[in-house]
Amino acid sequence: EAIKAALSGGFDAVFFTVDIHGKGLTREQVKAVMFDGCVNTIVAAKAGGARRFVLLSVMGADLPSWVWWLLNAMKPGMRDNILKREKFLRDSGLPYVICRAPRLTDAESPMPVTASAPMHRMTLRRTISRHDLARVLISAADDAPPGTVWDVYTGKVDSAPFWLPIV
Repeated sequence: EAIKAALSGGFDAVFFTVDIHGKGLTREQVKAVMFDGCVNTIVAAKAGGARRFVLLSVMGADLPSWVWWLLNAMKPGMRDNILKREKFLRDSGLPYVICRAPRLTDAESPMPVTASAPMHRMTLRRTISRHDLARVLISAADDAPPGTVWDVYTGKVDSAPFWLPIV
C-alpha cells in the first residue's frame, strides 16, 4: 500500500534498480527483495498510471556461466527470481524497457558505453560504471522503444542504438 501511495502520481518513468547484498542469505530473503519487491513496484506503477517502467536487470540471466553459478551460491534463487520478474514485467501490460548490466564498477572507463540485443553471458571482464549506467537508464526511460530488452556495457562500439547517445 505504501508503494501504491508513493507511485500514484502518473510518473513518466519508474525505475527498479534494487539488489540484495549480504552473507548467508536465504532463498526467501532473496525472493522477497529480487522478485516480490519488483512485482509490488510494477503493480503500483501500473495502478498509478506510470507511462514507462525501467528495470535494471542482470546480463546473461538466461545464459549459463560459471559467474551465475557463483552468484546463485551467494544469493540462492537469484537467477530464477531475475528471470521471473522480467517475465512478470513483460506480461504486465505496462510499457517497459529492461536494461541488463554486467559487473558494476566505481571507476570511469575510457571506453564508450553501448547497448545491444540481449546475447552476452555474464563474465567478470565485461563491466559498466555506476555513473554510466545511470545515464543509460535515463536515456532508456526517455528514448528506448517500449517492450525492449538491452545488454548495456562498456566496450567497443560499432554502432549504438538510436536512443543511446555514445558516452
